[in-house]
Amino acid sequence: PSPPPPSPLLIYRTDTSRPLSSVLPSLSFPVTLVALDGTWQHTKEMYRAAPWLADLPAVHLDASETKGYFCDVRHAPLELVELGAVSTAEAVACVVSGMGRWLSDEAVSRCDEVVGRLLQGVGDMQERAKTEEKDKGREGRAVCDHEGDDGW
Repeated sequence: PSPPPPSPLLIYRTDTSRPLSSVLPSLSFPVTLVALDGTWQHTKEMYRAAPWLADLPAVHLDASETKGYFCDVRHAPLELVELGAVSTAEAVACVVSGMGRWLSDEAVSRCDEVVGRLLQGVGDMQERAKTEEKDKGREGRAVCDHEGDDGW
């Protein structure tokens, strides 16, 4: 017989989502994690634009589950931080980490590796963006500091 299809689990705070910690003990594996990735506003729009997402069981992370957990990849608005909001990469990492006690050591090791690469990639992209922003700023100053023929 074929294995059962993976159960979907939406990682997104909704009016009906449940705290991750209350769902983990009763979770049946395998699980397909569904995460919306974008700005805070964009993910709200994605959720509204795809009504089928509301049919998926949803979990959210409590602030106690995320405080200082990973690397603060992205800074959410303060009212969301107080609720436990983190970047998509951090949310997925937190969920996978929470599932770890129900997974084999090999599966946990593979998940840790994937999550580590994901977070490293996000950090690398942020560093490149900062460097590009600094470079743009230098170019702008060079133009502003340029003295024209009229002496200023």
